[in-house]
Amino acid sequence: EAWASTAATTYIYALYDFDAGGERAYRTIAHELPGVYGLGVPIVVERLALTQEQIDDWDLPTRPPKRSDPEAAKWGDKPAVELDAIDPDRLTALVEGAITGHIDEDAWHVEQAVEAEERKGLLALAQSFSTNGDGEA
Repeated sequence: EAWASTAATTYIYALYDFDAGGERAYRTIAHELPGVYGLGVPIVVERLALTQEQIDDWDLPTRPPKRSDPEAAKWGDKPAVELDAIDPDRLTALVEGAITGHIDEDAWHVEQAVEAEERKGLLALAQSFSTNGDGEA
């Protein structure tokens, strides 16, 4: 219903461990959301993390793959990396960057300015009520 009224594309940003389980989960989401549950709604699924490039660029610590995973044989001998190996600030910036990439920057700045003015007005109003004529609370 939301898509019918706005015609907006839905973006799903996936963050998984870099291992057989993470790969399986991403494949499932990337296939089933648009194809099975999307019902013709445009859905873009993007793996935001972890990727081999991120592992290389950020020099993330690796571990042996979990052999208990049913798809471990498909993973082969590639090292695995836990999502929580990413520094929290870097992870936050990664997610914020993906989200803010959809924001109209000019409209965002206008809204920020309006919000700042409204905040000033509310603060002044609150201060006028917090003191009586003698300046006492």
